[in-house]
Amino acid sequence: MMANIELPHIHFQPLTLVGVDIEKAFKTLPQHLGLEDVFALATLAAAVAIYFWLVREEPDPYAYKLYERPQEAMIGQRGGKATKDIGEKLGQIGADIVIFWGSQSGTAERMANRLGKEIRQRFGQKALVADVSDYEPGSLGSLQENKFALFIVSTFGEGDPSDNIHDLWNWLDTAKGTPVKNLRYAALGLGNSSYKYFNAVVDVVVAKLDKLGAKILLPVGKADDAQGQTEEHYLEWKGAVFELLKEKMGYEEHEPVYEPALKVEQDLSLEPIDLFQGEPCVQDRSRKASRLVSPVHALPVKATRELFDVAKDRNCIHMELDLQECPGLKYKTGDHLGVWAQNPQGEVDILLRCLGLYDERKNPISLRSLEPDFKTEGPNTDFNPRTAHKLPGSLLCSIERNDRFSGSICSKRYCQRPLDEVEH
Repeated sequence: MMANIELPHIHFQPLTLVGVDIEKAFKTLPQHLGLEDVFALATLAAAVAIYFWLVREEPDPYAYKLYERPQEAMIGQRGGKATKDIGEKLGQIGADIVIFWGSQSGTAERMANRLGKEIRQRFGQKALVADVSDYEPGSLGSLQENKFALFIVSTFGEGDPSDNIHDLWNWLDTAKGTPVKNLRYAALGLGNSSYKYFNAVVDVVVAKLDKLGAKILLPVGKADDAQGQTEEHYLEWKGAVFELLKEKMGYEEHEPVYEPALKVEQDLSLEPIDLFQGEPCVQDRSRKASRLVSPVHALPVKATRELFDVAKDRNCIHMELDLQECPGLKYKTGDHLGVWAQNPQGEVDILLRCLGLYDERKNPISLRSLEPDFKTEGPNTDFNPRTAHKLPGSLLCSIERNDRFSGSICSKRYCQRPLDEVEH
């Protein structure tokens, strides 16, 4: 469109703009708008156009990398994409055994980690401890006959599988043919015989795997928590697994060497504010240590009653807790309650004297995991009894293997005697 625009004493050359009616635009300008105003507006418009067309930088195509977390894709000490093929993974780490766990409350996971550690200690063989959901179920078919798989899976509710086993569960239900014909395995189920579908999950997994061509090498283990024998049944099954490793896979067993999972270090650089002081509720103090564990609350007990008045060899207590003082604490069906019992002052002092740590009881300590799969469950603290209940149970249960006990520095009978009777 061509337009001739005239102002008093000024003549503009025809301007050509696509889609803009310049004549109409100038007619709509206020009558008092002067020439200087027109030039000012034109200059501003030109500056904006130059900025967008020439000056402004293009968006950085790699800006998204500022928000990535490459450590999530690390494999061991080398970077790379984590494989979901279990056969490929075993080849990468040089392992012949994989221990799959399916757990809702963590029991199966803990047992799998313990088993993997014992296999390394007693046979010198590397075993991969794996969450079932971390690998494609179909990749079980990539395991060669010289590999061995162990399954430790739990049943909860009305025969329900744990959340992390659903992908495998669905795959087993839809797979056809014999895709896992090379798979050799053994399985342990964790359940409770007081429920109708006792260890239903391990039964289904074994039946489906066998139908798809897998070969089970041991009778199915079934741990029963109804009588509190989960640990005993696990140990029986573990013994059978070890015999199988020696007979079928030719592993040579040797005397296990104790390997601590935690290292307790005195850290005098820690300030009192860095330490957990036994407060009943651990709040986020913008420090990493206080965010490592779930909040701990001191709750009043409203009522208790014995549920089995007739049974002589079994007791079960119904306990009601008052949550009114902690409105942020919510309970949902299926939640588990952990009890952090405080240790008596006298017993803690006896233990510290046995370990030769009594004079250092107020020094700050930190817990450091020596295993990649083991996480410390407590913040930095000291040996005060008000805080000792925060130390992981494995630390307190393993003290008899501490080097300080060599040479019978402190006998068991001393540790069982009252504080005032202990010989120093």
